[in-house]
Amino acid sequence: MAIKEVAGNAKKTNSRKNIEAVIITLKKHYGVSASSSDYETELDMSGICWNDRSCQIYASSVQIQAIHHSVLALTSSRVTPQYYQEICSAIFISLTGANKQLIEQQIPQYFNYASKNGRARWEALGVEITISPDSRGLLGCSFYKK
Repeated sequence: MAIKEVAGNAKKTNSRKNIEAVIITLKKHYGVSASSSDYETELDMSGICWNDRSCQIYASSVQIQAIHHSVLALTSSRVTPQYYQEICSAIFISLTGANKQLIEQQIPQYFNYASKNGRARWEALGVEITISPDSRGLLGCSFYKK
């Protein structure tokens, strides 16, 4: 995957910093190359943010949005639950710098709790994590970095 760099230095908003950290973590820890859309193979860094508060990338068929202090992975029935949970782990790691093995042990437990209780919400390492069902009943993850 090739990454097109932005000419000059783009303003580093919370959204941009968070989405760039996710891009790096996906590649480093999971070998996943982010793209600008679900049908492109190239990541155009100049097109990932629409404004100061909203950025978006794709990891395979999972859309990842960074909106100000929040990062969420939209649910997708086109990927396995394990792959989706890896995306959630990557987001959490990117926001906290936490240990990959520790996070990969915790995320499935939180999804399991949410599947039994309808929702899971907790705070760890300065990040509020929410696992909750979407309108189709698929569990999704969202993160708010304080």
